[in-house]
Amino acid sequence: MGVEMNLYPVRKAQRIEEIDNLKEEIDQAKDNAAYLYKIYHDLLIVMQDAADPYEDESTLAYKAVMGNYTPDESISHYVGFIPFEEVNAIYQWLQELDIRTPEGFENLYNRCGEEAKKELEDIDSDDWKEIYPYAEILVKVYDYAYQNQCSMVILAE
Repeated sequence: MGVEMNLYPVRKAQRIEEIDNLKEEIDQAKDNAAYLYKIYHDLLIVMQDAADPYEDESTLAYKAVMGNYTPDESISHYVGFIPFEEVNAIYQWLQELDIRTPEGFENLYNRCGEEAKKELEDIDSDDWKEIYPYAEILVKVYDYAYQNQCSMVILAE
């Protein structure tokens, strides 16, 4: 059993502490959430074009999948938070990245460097078609968050 990354659009806030009842907000967001399961790692390798996609936490790719780490005692697992301003920047970046279609994602996948492709091979994820549905889910959750001016909470569950 492994960790699953799940993204929940919550009300607009600058800091996670501004959300009074985080558990309730997350429960309300479940219908519009993005469940990336264990494929978040593979997706992050492609979007970062890096064998170790966790090296640089300041990139939009990293933030799109992992958020900004925020320790929170009320929730017992990893919490990442993205204020709306960063949701907006990630939304714009995803538009430019052009992964909304299978062809666009395949192009991005094919542009990955040798080290990233080797890592994908090593983890048995060397077919872009297996990763694309999760890229599609990621794009949809950011579309929703952008249109509804939401911030994002990311949980490892």
